[in-house]
Amino acid sequence: MRRLSNEQYRNVIADVFGPQITVAGQADALQRSAGLLAVGARSARVTPSGFEKYYAMARSVAQQVVDQDNRRAMFDCEPKSPAAPDRECATRFFSRVGHLLYRRAVTPAELAVAVDAAGLRTQAAGDFYAGIATGLGGMLTAPQFLFIIDEIEPDPDRKGSVRLTGSAKASRLSFLLWNTSPDEELLAAAERGELHTERGRGRQVQRMMTSPRLEAGVRAFFDDFLR
Repeated sequence: MRRLSNEQYRNVIADVFGPQITVAGQADALQRSAGLLAVGARSARVTPSGFEKYYAMARSVAQQVVDQDNRRAMFDCEPKSPAAPDRECATRFFSRVGHLLYRRAVTPAELAVAVDAAGLRTQAAGDFYAGIATGLGGMLTAPQFLFIIDEIEPDPDRKGSVRLTGSAKASRLSFLLWNTSPDEELLAAAERGELHTERGRGRQVQRMMTSPRLEAGVRAFFDDFLR
């Protein structure tokens, strides 16, 4: 597990929700280990005061996402009533956004937590989008988002061995080359199993190296390596 840096956090928010979303404040800085922040991220923890910072940032981001000016770009559905829960629309939103934030498919249990939290808040506030902000705030403070997790699975080609999942490989590639989370195309390739083959990985790396995001990834690498 590696905790997101403040720069990575901002990059992910901008990529998922758009550059118009402002991240107010920042979390505790990572500490260098063996001379590198990337190594220090492996032992970084979230303290109670650090969580309060994440919580404040999450609330601010979520409120901007559901703001009247951003709704049209953020949602591909509308609630049947803006004053009542709508599980279908909430599920569509959290499935799409959660896929990008967690850098893998959202599990049914994770999805239920977000949808249920949104529904309860909507009932209390009489506002569908206030409910969505509550559910989204939960996702933005979840370990699945704040930490890059090297998930593993049995290796079908080597009996008794394990390998990184396709989604974990996608995250490694993306944070190395772009310093941000995988895009939808990279995640789709991971879920098709393409990143388990040299040809599939090569195709994605070539695509990623032609992206404008490459400059940010290379700069982040040398900023860390050479301070």
